[in-house]
Amino acid sequence: MGTSPVTLQYLRRLQELMDWIAANQLEAIERAAAIIAEATKEDRLVHIIGTGVHSRLATEDGFFRAGGLANVNPILALPMESGVRYVTAQEQRAEPVAALLDMHPVTAGDPIIVANLYGMNAFTIETLLQAERRGLRTILLTSRQCAREIPKDHPSRHPSRMDAEEAPWEVLIDVPMPMGDALLRFEGCPFPVGPSSCVLLSFTLHSIMSTAVALLLEEGFDPPVIRSINTPDFGVANERLWKRYGGRVKHL
Repeated sequence: MGTSPVTLQYLRRLQELMDWIAANQLEAIERAAAIIAEATKEDRLVHIIGTGVHSRLATEDGFFRAGGLANVNPILALPMESGVRYVTAQEQRAEPVAALLDMHPVTAGDPIIVANLYGMNAFTIETLLQAERRGLRTILLTSRQCAREIPKDHPSRHPSRMDAEEAPWEVLIDVPMPMGDALLRFEGCPFPVGPSSCVLLSFTLHSIMSTAVALLLEEGFDPPVIRSINTPDFGVANERLWKRYGGRVKHL
């Protein structure tokens, strides 16, 4: 069966958005990668947190990833297995963030990647504020436009009513998810379909990490890259990484 016209439409829309990132956010991606590379050379952990129900997938996508860095510490928030209505309510709250970060080995000077494309819920803004208080170097992945379109009295907002771009961060990468996430319109369906956020976050995140690896190699540093355990050699090269990071990364 050949590729359907809908698949081609979806591909084109995703490609347009990824092309926009490459054309407009390359400098920010390279600055973020430089922070990750510097932290890796200093034997620091790189923390990742997704502060929304599906933003959490960026955390999982960056952790224990074949071709990714082993010094990634995932801060797993808002688990969908707890129930969608419960988790959706939690992302509208600021209070749990400090306790969650207290459970992880975050140290002043460490980078933290915060992923949330709507960029205004209470959990996201509080994470950015807490990161500043703890002296972390924040790399923010968000959609500026989405947050600007959401009313200041929206119930998901932080008490400060800030957008993510107004909160503290060191590098902001603008990920151009459209309002509502989805990309395709069909006659007879009142809402768009074909979500974009996870694809765009994955592309952006792995662009940062891959660029960081390239920077480390340019500087003669051996990057702690993970090998897939499903390869013919069973990923035996990972043994050195388990010894190095196994006692430090919370979920490793």
